[in-house]
Amino acid sequence: MELTSIGEEQLESKQLLYVNFREMIQLFKHVYFYECFLFWRSALKQDEKVFIRNELLSCVATETDNDLAIQLSLIISKMARYDFPRFWPDLLSRLLGNLESAGEMHRKRSLQTLHRVIKSLCSKLLPEAKKCLYEMAAELMTFLRDLWMGFVRMGQWELAFLSLKCMRFMYVYGFKDLVTLVEGSNDEFPRLLLDLLQQLFSSENQGDDLFKGKLKILIGKCFIHILELHPYAFVLSPSCMQSVNFYFSFLKERNAIAANDVEERICLQGLILLRGLVRNVAFHDQEVALDGMRGNAAFGPLISKEISNYEIVLCKSQDILEGLFTESTVCLLCEMLVMQYLILTPNEYESFANDPETFVIEEAASEQQWRFNLKMCAECAFEDLMIQHGDLLGRKLADLFLHAGKKDFVFMTHLLDILFV
Repeated sequence: MELTSIGEEQLESKQLLYVNFREMIQLFKHVYFYECFLFWRSALKQDEKVFIRNELLSCVATETDNDLAIQLSLIISKMARYDFPRFWPDLLSRLLGNLESAGEMHRKRSLQTLHRVIKSLCSKLLPEAKKCLYEMAAELMTFLRDLWMGFVRMGQWELAFLSLKCMRFMYVYGFKDLVTLVEGSNDEFPRLLLDLLQQLFSSENQGDDLFKGKLKILIGKCFIHILELHPYAFVLSPSCMQSVNFYFSFLKERNAIAANDVEERICLQGLILLRGLVRNVAFHDQEVALDGMRGNAAFGPLISKEISNYEIVLCKSQDILEGLFTESTVCLLCEMLVMQYLILTPNEYESFANDPETFVIEEAASEQQWRFNLKMCAECAFEDLMIQHGDLLGRKLADLFLHAGKKDFVFMTHLLDILFV
């Protein structure tokens, strides 16, 4: 069947039901998002939709081809965005039921599909959709947490990885006010994340290293996601702040050159977290933060009581951050960035020495990719640190300059670049 003929021939809905279902899946795989969307919403009867949805769920649970399974789960998530919960109320119960199956393939496919369904539901913005998400979040998180912990205990790292992908979106988007949640002694999810992260580093070279590495990176994504969307909840969460200490210690023990791929990603995540705390308008500019809250539907209309509560939360957050970024910590962080993560490699130094103008232009161009480049992220974190603590760090940089000048002219040249550019 030619893809371009779909719109011209205007297939009747009943004809689709008589096509071999495997062929129909292949058809959906290629054209669903582009040409079948209006057809799905308007041309099919409800009983025909029910048949297709049931067959899709049956097929995805047993599909052995990973690429095709991904396409199936994307189709299901697209349908769920428009049909759940009004026309497809049993979607989540069926997916969760498959997770209790003894078959590992059933669990894997169900988790892959559940992740994409949850991600799709979290992107919906209408109040009715958000209310539905909030109502199911606590129960779904509890189910997924128990499942996840079981996978971890059994060493089923791929399934633990997939279940954590689901939990990440439910935790960040499924709760209206995470500040109240973490202040109410419900710090369980960040604590479990931190415990697993420490466990994974203490049990290296034992078991599935591929998915252990992926889990380490995913845990870092969870902490970053919480900080970016719920900065006050992050700071008020003891486990989240302990994770900052963990990443800080990890950064001190590694460096930009010696890190392998997984370690480099974890170092990058640590720098992103530190940068998000060093210079964040949510903590340092009350008016900007208040304007941001006015646009945040999670807080609702800001009446005087809510503004007062916000000021209390802001003061608590600022006190915690002042306790974290003491003078000694700021100086130690500055020294670590300069001496471990801002060092020019021999090739970079040669490029700088031969054509400094081009070197600076190329670095400025790549600065937009700071979230994906360890050195660029370190430079951005260093600039933010200087903006917030410039008076304190001026003397520290001078000391580092003298120290580096005695050791290596590469360090000295780069420090000059930092000081005067």
